[in-house]
Amino acid sequence: MGNPLHYYAYPYILFALGFLTKLDQFSAKLPATKILALILGAFTLNASVQFNHHFKTGAENRITRLEAEILIRKIEKELPGEESISVIGSYWNSYIIDALSDNFIAIPRKGEYIRDYRNLLEVQSNSYFVLIANDWLAEFPLQITEHAVELNQVKVYPSQGDIQYALYRRAGQQ
Repeated sequence: MGNPLHYYAYPYILFALGFLTKLDQFSAKLPATKILALILGAFTLNASVQFNHHFKTGAENRITRLEAEILIRKIEKELPGEESISVIGSYWNSYIIDALSDNFIAIPRKGEYIRDYRNLLEVQSNSYFVLIANDWLAEFPLQITEHAVELNQVKVYPSQGDIQYALYRRAGQQ
């Protein structure tokens, strides 16, 4: 169906548990089923390790969790009094930061799929915005309008690994 394998993790787990339950029921009748269960468990463990080691979402220019955590620490250190900071970027690069910190509220850039429009009003009401250029902007403009909010560039950060981001402030605020 063209979907990444991680969407099917839960059914795989349920299948393995169901299979092991049936093996347990047959184990009294067939002594070799314990060996089969052990082999199945070893294959499942190996598949899990291999999948986690090689997993990719297929999204180009996606920031990693480590890069997102570094971004969060850096921005929170520079804006210690801010309780809410907006993040705007591509679909894959905005929500990860929102998931990792209570101080950040994210929404993808205009034109990308938005999971929950209830966040839009909160994003629009913040003073500070972090824009993530990956898979969106070739360079950071001095002024930009996103989701009906005019923003002025405050600072462009040096690239952190593959992540490119900048701090913006709502226009008209000092």
